[in-house]
Amino acid sequence: MNSKIRYMALAAFSSALALPLVAQADLFSFDPTGSGHGIANVVAIDQAFGNALIERLGASNFLLRQYQANLGSMIFNDGTPAFINGSGGSYFTFVADTSSFAMYAASAPGDSLTGTGFETDKPILQAHVATAPSTFLSIISNEPVNLDQSSNGNQLGLQQSVFARGASVGTLVVDSVNSGYFPTLKPGEGLAALINSNLETPFRQVDPNLSWAGMAGPINGTGSDVLLQMDSLMSLVAAPGISPLVPILPVMDLPGGLGWELDFPITTDAPLFVDPAVATGFDYFSDSGPNFTSVILPDIGDGEFALYLWNGIDWQFDTTLAAGIQHSFGVSGVDRFRITGIETSAGLDPNSVTAFVTGLTFSGTGQESMRMIPITQEVSVVSEPGTLAAIMMGVGVMGFIVRRRRIS
Repeated sequence: MNSKIRYMALAAFSSALALPLVAQADLFSFDPTGSGHGIANVVAIDQAFGNALIERLGASNFLLRQYQANLGSMIFNDGTPAFINGSGGSYFTFVADTSSFAMYAASAPGDSLTGTGFETDKPILQAHVATAPSTFLSIISNEPVNLDQSSNGNQLGLQQSVFARGASVGTLVVDSVNSGYFPTLKPGEGLAALINSNLETPFRQVDPNLSWAGMAGPINGTGSDVLLQMDSLMSLVAAPGISPLVPILPVMDLPGGLGWELDFPITTDAPLFVDPAVATGFDYFSDSGPNFTSVILPDIGDGEFALYLWNGIDWQFDTTLAAGIQHSFGVSGVDRFRITGIETSAGLDPNSVTAFVTGLTFSGTGQESMRMIPITQEVSVVSEPGTLAAIMMGVGVMGFIVRRRRIS
């Protein structure tokens, strides 16, 4: 076992935060046999007792670094079990860290007392973490108890724990999925996942002394660490916008076919992806809400674009941007910028709403109202936007909200 682990607290996650997420969760199909038929109307993945290692970042803020667990059951929308792990000889396990999440099919459950058997063959569902799970813990009892109360007799001795409660939230983007097990999920789909638990007892189902046996390297980071037993419920909510493959489509036509407007809340500092009608360039305006702090442009044409910033009177050339490389506007950000250099030879359909997916980050959270002006021909200075382009926007973490506003 890694000797750097410090046994500090036993975390218990509140189930209260799961309720709104489950209520708005997208239904999906799951086939435990892998044959692609599927049990429809599944709403949640209830995981059995598992092991989690989190790193303390602040007084009550922790980062999930390692996690492994068995499936408990798949849950229908009405709360009844859709599939119980082990039924028909089918077992499923989960492994996650700060950057990735994977679900495995297995012939036997993982052994929480030894920390083995969780990674089997090729994952049936694999995703990367778009926004890292951040755990907020609140101590509910300072009365120390023995941390290790597992039944195998291999106790930690003098290590003690306290009781705590909190929640862990993360945003995932599917990288690969076995359609035999998940017929309705697609690669590139954005998923907002809330992992929560209501466990408030010491380690009885898992052994903290063995659960990470054989793991090498500084898995704990540099801060104070917490090893905990976690009983989790995961709900999946489609979160378009966190992946350039799945931006939100335009929601409202403006009179005369001039474009669209979209108001949206910002709840994450991860890049959010928008997409207007194609042109030779675009002006981006933040009319209200946080400023733009960075931009990621798609690989169109030669992949090089000119960035212009507003100097109060005119657009002024700033630098050349490369496709796929995040460019920062600084901590304060800017309320407008211009992108040019999209070759007409690229032949992009001006009526396409998936032609120029742009990643944006913002200087803070809150309600954002922005406009995107297509430059369809060489124009003089545009001091204020006169038309609106089609935009797509998605917000991860706790899903997204789109509020339509008609313009007369």
